[in-house]
Amino acid sequence: MNQTRKKSNRRLLGCHLSTWLIVCPIISTWVLVTVPGLVVDNEVPLVEQLDDFNVENGINYYIHQHGWPFVHLERISGKDHDDQPALNSTELAEQAAKWLNESSAYRKMFTSIHRPIDSCELFRDHRSDTRVWLRRESWQHDGLHVKFYGPGLLANVLIGIASIGSMLLVFEWRRRNRKHVFQFSIIDILFAVSLVAMGLQYWITVKQEFEREAKLMSFTNEAWYAFKEANTAPIWLKKLAAPSKLKKFERIEMFTQNPFWNNPDYNEAVFGFRQLKRFSTQPHPALLEVVSQTTVETLELHIYQYTDPLLLYQESPDASLGWIPNLKRIELNGTFPNNEKLRADRFFSDLSNAESLESFEFRRFKIDRSEIAALANVGSLTRLNIVEGQLTNELVKEIAKLKQVKILELKGTPVSNEQLGLLKDALSRTKIFVLEIDENNL
Repeated sequence: MNQTRKKSNRRLLGCHLSTWLIVCPIISTWVLVTVPGLVVDNEVPLVEQLDDFNVENGINYYIHQHGWPFVHLERISGKDHDDQPALNSTELAEQAAKWLNESSAYRKMFTSIHRPIDSCELFRDHRSDTRVWLRRESWQHDGLHVKFYGPGLLANVLIGIASIGSMLLVFEWRRRNRKHVFQFSIIDILFAVSLVAMGLQYWITVKQEFEREAKLMSFTNEAWYAFKEANTAPIWLKKLAAPSKLKKFERIEMFTQNPFWNNPDYNEAVFGFRQLKRFSTQPHPALLEVVSQTTVETLELHIYQYTDPLLLYQESPDASLGWIPNLKRIELNGTFPNNEKLRADRFFSDLSNAESLESFEFRRFKIDRSEIAALANVGSLTRLNIVEGQLTNELVKEIAKLKQVKILELKGTPVSNEQLGLLKDALSRTKIFVLEIDENNL
């Protein structure tokens, strides 16, 4: 009898073995969530905001963030486009790529990509389904650029110690007040049932939201010809589970609208995309009113010779970009029609009403001095991109007046040494990037 009692009371570091059997998996989970790095973005804009890091052409940049709930380490890894992974299932991947490229459904959904998919991409996508904590590169802590956040690490360690310590005390207290490990009280049962109920309710909500957006996409199939989904799962869940298991967390983040649609019923469908961040289309009368009721942060306008930019203000003379509460970025793709200076002035004078606007981009756009001068009235503007444009000396002088801009990117835009010197002297606190067009990312 005494031997049985001694075995049941066997302890390690002052705690029952049953307590450690519960707490050890919790500690392992905390390590798997906190230590490995999660790839959060691979686009140049985030890279450029880091100090002492030079952007190079032909490189894919991957930003890994380590830590939870706070980021304590951010590092950048790069990979050259020519450095493709070896294919083990070459024949299968090539057949799948060939089928996708010949598929009418693929062409319909991804006409805005302007390039065929290749077998290497399929293989990389397959490999990317591995759990974060099973990838060797996730545990690395070096890279092309490493940025350490001391307060974040301290907060993560303190939160981890406090959480795990609290659980250890609770389970040990419970064990010492129970004769057997599997002795449960009504409070234990109610607590367990409540946790399961909350988990099930959360999952049902996620599933219903996914099905609701899928229904909207099927309804608006004729209005959109390209879209992008973002995974909204919690960071800790992204680190523990494989991406293929988190499909229900995917939400529509960006879509490109068919420029020839004219069905007002589609406007109501747009309101249903609660995670929408990017909207790409041509100007039309209902645009500002529709987007103002969404969470859109980036507005891309395609403006060509046959496009009338005044359509934005046709339905309501009081229409304004200020109606879009979360608008942070505007991209103008194309050029205003010839002899339409008044229309251009109407649009650019409206920019001052966009109080949260942080970034502006001209892409293949014939820029006028007055348009750059209008940007000077946008006090919140911190970034200016000119892609495949032309710079005159007059334009350079106007750009040099944009003291509030912190990042200036000239991509595929010829600039002389004299013009570049003038910009660097006038904008001494601005990071200026002169980049070539990367054909691999077109």
